[in-house]
Amino acid sequence: MRQERSTGIVKGSRDVRSACLFVFTLLDQGWLIQEALARAYADYLLNVRDRHLLSELVFGIVRQELRLQWITASFLPKPERLPVPFLHILNIAVYSLIFLERIPPHAVYSSAQAAISRLFGTKLARLAIAILHRIDAEKSTFLDPAAYVNREDPQTLRQDLALARYYSLPYWLLHYWQDVYGVTASLHLARRSASKPLSGLVINPQIEGSVALRHRISSLPDVRCIGAWGFSLHESSLGLVTGSDISEWHAQGRISWQSPGSLSVVEHLGLCHWQRPVWDMCAGFGGKSALLAQCGVPIALCSDISRKRIQALLPEFQRRGLSLPPACLADATNPPLARFDGHILLDAPCSGLGILHRRPDLRRKRKTKRSLRLFPQTQKALLDRSLAYLAPGCELAYITCTLNPCENDLLIRQVLDEHPNLDLLCLWQTPHDDEQIDGMFGALLRRRIV
Repeated sequence: MRQERSTGIVKGSRDVRSACLFVFTLLDQGWLIQEALARAYADYLLNVRDRHLLSELVFGIVRQELRLQWITASFLPKPERLPVPFLHILNIAVYSLIFLERIPPHAVYSSAQAAISRLFGTKLARLAIAILHRIDAEKSTFLDPAAYVNREDPQTLRQDLALARYYSLPYWLLHYWQDVYGVTASLHLARRSASKPLSGLVINPQIEGSVALRHRISSLPDVRCIGAWGFSLHESSLGLVTGSDISEWHAQGRISWQSPGSLSVVEHLGLCHWQRPVWDMCAGFGGKSALLAQCGVPIALCSDISRKRIQALLPEFQRRGLSLPPACLADATNPPLARFDGHILLDAPCSGLGILHRRPDLRRKRKTKRSLRLFPQTQKALLDRSLAYLAPGCELAYITCTLNPCENDLLIRQVLDEHPNLDLLCLWQTPHDDEQIDGMFGALLRRRIV
């Protein structure tokens, strides 16, 4: 066992909160949330239950980070002068007090005091405990958006700024959504971004017993069917679905995890009914291509700019018992083909504003509106290049997981203006008042046969 004084990490221990602090140290260095968790799983001797708690803590805290920072700053005279690890430990404790009722307050105090004493001494530890006692005494008030108005000068701040704090959103983003979608829609989107996402499950229809399994899952309470083989459900329902065999079922390729938003956009665009060969230009880890292949759609090529994603794609097809598609490492703006006669799937890189609940670490990257400015340029370049390969009578599906008209419908309208030989077959976006499904956008275009 070794201790790293700079972060308070005690590697080799089974301390979930020490592991949580380690994850936030990696996030501060620019790590992705899943990569940071994977590193913590490798470095700490946590059992399955503790790993689940660590994941819940990290995702929950990052999802509520701006809100937690405002709460703690309300009780600290000059938080910017305090060490960053101290503030992380405080956020972990405050989140546990307000959102994790099953953890007793005395356990929260004890863990925070031990970590801060080890790192910074007893003086800051006493300060932390005093603050935590005050927050614990008032924690019910922090469940009300009205608590997030500036207490000293409430008349100078707009109500929407308090709502941005309550939903842990950058103020510019809530204000932007109000401008482009309206006040009511922006509140739905804010609530969605702060909620715990539903799990998405898809059954492999090519596996024996798939029809019976579909009936079994669809009969469960609080399960939403998405298409013929997909479902969205709460994490608590997973045990009812598979019992103790969930890992085994996944390993056998009987089920796969796929976000409800991804399942929904594929369903609404009708991509599972495609019959011509498909080129997935930004294939990623191959989730959508594998979903189409399970439905009998021929996959002609998967390409992606990331070697890591391409290397993970083929094992995913193997796990599901699917024929391996040709796959290559390639930039979609400079693909390795001279021509292509088939449909094109363009799941474009985007700002991810529709999946802030699922990828809460994106909040750290979207601190200003300027962070969005390059995405439409990249997406337009990808669309222009993909359309150069689109043969007459063939279709192109453009998909994003963001809520930004400049990356979605406005971009599609621009493309249609520039290409009069294109028809718009379908334009779909997750309804704003559906607070359970990821915010997805999809457009289906077809080149006319002249």
